[in-house]
Amino acid sequence: MPVQGEFFQKPAGSSGFYDYQVEQSVRFENASTSRLYRTAGTPTNVDKYTFSTWIKFCDADSSNSQRFIMHGQSSGNTYEGIYHSPSNDGQIRFQLQNGGTSFETWSNVKLFRDTTGFNHIMLVYDSGNSTAADRQQLYHNGVRVTFNDSRYSSSMSQNRDGVMNTSGATQNIGNGDTSYGNSIDAYFAETLFFDGQTYSPSDVTETKNGVLIPKDPSGLTFGDNGFHLKYENASDLGNDSSGNNNDFTASGLGADHQVLDSPTFGS
Repeated sequence: MPVQGEFFQKPAGSSGFYDYQVEQSVRFENASTSRLYRTAGTPTNVDKYTFSTWIKFCDADSSNSQRFIMHGQSSGNTYEGIYHSPSNDGQIRFQLQNGGTSFETWSNVKLFRDTTGFNHIMLVYDSGNSTAADRQQLYHNGVRVTFNDSRYSSSMSQNRDGVMNTSGATQNIGNGDTSYGNSIDAYFAETLFFDGQTYSPSDVTETKNGVLIPKDPSGLTFGDNGFHLKYENASDLGNDSSGNNNDFTASGLGADHQVLDSPTFGS
């Protein structure tokens, strides 16, 4: 079974091994303000979502601070984000601020500095959960990672409204809103968002001969704000393939940012 920090990938052309192929990714660069963004509509459930993506980090520079994986913002002081922090040994950070009160927590595992291959990252937001520790769940390569080092409060309050899935909020992939300019330096592939659903890694990945690989998500429920970004159209990198037409607008991303590199197709 894959362990945190390990990466397994078959070479390109192993079509018989992969039941579900992911061929393209998109390259975000922290030297620019590259991002994908859209305005969220009315959610299926504002307090419940699952975010999933395959990501290959390119930045292990310990002088760089937070870099956005996904970020949602409805005003200057109302935001929610998933961050990668090279300056904190590659930890993943989750932060939510709404109503003037902030909740912030860090992953206790410092293994997110691998720049050689794709990692699978999943965040489950479920503030209605009766178990405080399960109100935000982080998974890396199919293995749950414990959050600790919480700031401001020991746990997130039950039924706390998120921002990422709020109507009218700007949803950003690879960066925050334009006022931040903290683009991540990474490749993204097979980016999924399920509004109103709490899925597990086994719903979007599978282990085959000891290798963690993507699984076809088309039979899952995406919800009203859900999306599936395949990055398969170089001229329309933000195209949503979920059937919802929740398309993203590309900023600072041209056709040359599409890359023939993915968890199932190595460049």
